[in-house]
Amino acid sequence: MNALLFLSTGLTILVLIPCFIILARLATLQGQAKTQREQLDRIEVSIHALADMHDGMQKRIDQLATDVLQREIYQNADDRHENAIKDARAGCDVSMLVHRHGLSTDEAALIHALHGKHQPVSLIDAEMEDSSSNTWSGDI
Repeated sequence: MNALLFLSTGLTILVLIPCFIILARLATLQGQAKTQREQLDRIEVSIHALADMHDGMQKRIDQLATDVLQREIYQNADDRHENAIKDARAGCDVSMLVHRHGLSTDEAALIHALHGKHQPVSLIDAEMEDSSSNTWSGDI
């Protein structure tokens, strides 16, 4: 009977040792899993922050690209208009300005009116003419 008791105790100890080893490894794995979950949470927060920064940077890049494009368009338009002004001062008429610089008729007419060789009466003379023509005599 004693032998049976020793045998059962020995078998119990023999089974308990692997169980304790497995339990210790399981506790270690649970600790590692918890640490990894915390790291993944921090990475997720960082990824969201990076995504927000990326969206902000993309909006800024789009705005800068639009600004650059507008500056290029206006720069070319300014050059075209400046050249048309020089030609108008040199004596070109409206049709020549349209043909040479690709301006609309209205643009060419305005440039010719403002900068052409045959400019209208000066501003002071025009104001004096307006003030004299606006006088009226008569009863209301």
